[in-house]
Amino acid sequence: MGSELIARGVAPAAVAEANLAHPDLVLEVHRAYLQAGAEVVTTNTFALNRFRRRDRDELVRLLTAGVRLARQAAAGKAFVLGSIGPLGPVVGAELDVATATDAVAEIAMVLQDAQIDAFVLETMPSTVEAAAALAGIRRVSRLPVVVSRTIERAEGAELAEFARAMEDGGASAIGVNCASGPRALRPVVAALARATRLPVLARPNAGFPAREADGRLVYHLRPEYLLKQARGYLQDGVGLLGGCCGVGPAHIQALSLLKGSVVAQPSSATVVAPASLVSHIASPLSSPSTRPAHPLLSAFTSGGFPIMACVPGRLALTDATSALTRLAGAGASTVGLLAGWPGSVRGTGLVAGLSHLARSAGVPAVLELPAGDMTLAAAEEQLNAAHLLGLRTVLIDAGVFVGGNPDAGGVAPLRLLWLVRQLNLGRNRAGNHQPPTAFAVGVRVPSSDHHHAEYVAAGADFLTLQPVYQPTTFRAVMAEVSEIGVPVLAEVLLLPDAATADELDNELPALSVPESLKRRLATDPDEDVRGVLRFLAAWRPRLAGVCVLTADARVEAAARVIAAIAVNAG
Repeated sequence: MGSELIARGVAPAAVAEANLAHPDLVLEVHRAYLQAGAEVVTTNTFALNRFRRRDRDELVRLLTAGVRLARQAAAGKAFVLGSIGPLGPVVGAELDVATATDAVAEIAMVLQDAQIDAFVLETMPSTVEAAAALAGIRRVSRLPVVVSRTIERAEGAELAEFARAMEDGGASAIGVNCASGPRALRPVVAALARATRLPVLARPNAGFPAREADGRLVYHLRPEYLLKQARGYLQDGVGLLGGCCGVGPAHIQALSLLKGSVVAQPSSATVVAPASLVSHIASPLSSPSTRPAHPLLSAFTSGGFPIMACVPGRLALTDATSALTRLAGAGASTVGLLAGWPGSVRGTGLVAGLSHLARSAGVPAVLELPAGDMTLAAAEEQLNAAHLLGLRTVLIDAGVFVGGNPDAGGVAPLRLLWLVRQLNLGRNRAGNHQPPTAFAVGVRVPSSDHHHAEYVAAGADFLTLQPVYQPTTFRAVMAEVSEIGVPVLAEVLLLPDAATADELDNELPALSVPESLKRRLATDPDEDVRGVLRFLAAWRPRLAGVCVLTADARVEAAARVIAAIAVNAG
């Protein structure tokens, strides 16, 4: 934004004031990037904080105007990120961490109140300041946060420290901007991609400017050169592209050619359009009328038999990645983490983990929302973060792996369905406009829950039926949903041994494992595999798909079941 405003005659020291003094120019710049193919705009608020702007009333007016202009340009078709830059004084030396955190928190409150979609911390000079700024945002907001540092060399220890601090602090994505030109930035972001499980953002400068006779700084980077370097970023595991100083609309137009490109491991699964101005982090957006069909729903309507595979969310990410990559290789078309399983990771950490799993397994991931153990605000935060990171399938657990009583501190499944529908229509839970999401949503229904028709009426695209070991109970549930009008999937939980079966029978209230099955497992651990295959052979004509669940990281039995299902599907 700054470079483009300066090119239009705004004095370098007056870029922030342009929100009020030259709103037409700010709008013009936003729109130029959007027309070039950007799907995210960042607010012209980079240099606005209490240390650079002593008059608080003026600070609030400039911040609010920056968001208003970005939203006006985006017109509901692009995400708006609230930009926060370095505070000025050196955090940890000239400024203590607590004061820095307070300063960013007050900026974040204004930006959030003005209706941004997410935050971007840009050009952070140190991990200390980045962590303080992230803590300030997290004090007042649950919106997604992208954190970008300025780092010139691929220093492994420094990058690892940055990645670890941002993951621990609740960042949604991390990256590097401003420090280097396109070629020099490549080894830095490649090393960062290896050091983190979060999506990585690369935003190089447009090289080094030359000073013209009239004193103006002019960049000479060719768009095709930036495109060439960006392809290298993708090979190194970067999944989010953008530009910093000197990167103009022509460069963004070139980078937009990379939409939908495959990204090497480790990275995000889909490349999104380069950001306008100084960053880009959002998933591809499209209007409801042009948005492509959801792959899971398309599989249902085309006569396919989708196979979901889920492992407990309490597994270490490396174990979960290994397990789900194995199951995807066996034929699973979607993978996920059982978020309601005792001890599972929650919040944006879950979303980041799912993004990593989707990249590693090479198939889409499903976001689970355990209704009995979350608030509507937390659900909205996870859904917005998930959509930004490319997740498109949601499964609401109505009480199988977590209690479904709203009085116990959770939220009713019908309210979560309402929230997903709101977001898909382009409104947040407060009713304010935002870019529409594109989720397909299902409900995991306990065998004791008889609200199937209500879930469908509230917008459920599909239902999954909890694992049931009593044939009479499952027959009764199938009779209830025989004419429900949406695809119905059965869930099967593979039991690796009798001890695990006994543990789940006693510790997971929604599951009831017969003693007879425990005895058979004690003498023959393969009994459950044969039983699941017999069950699916009998019920498959009446099912639209299957969800294969495991109790831990031992997934070979599940892989055999999935492979057998996939062979029959072929």
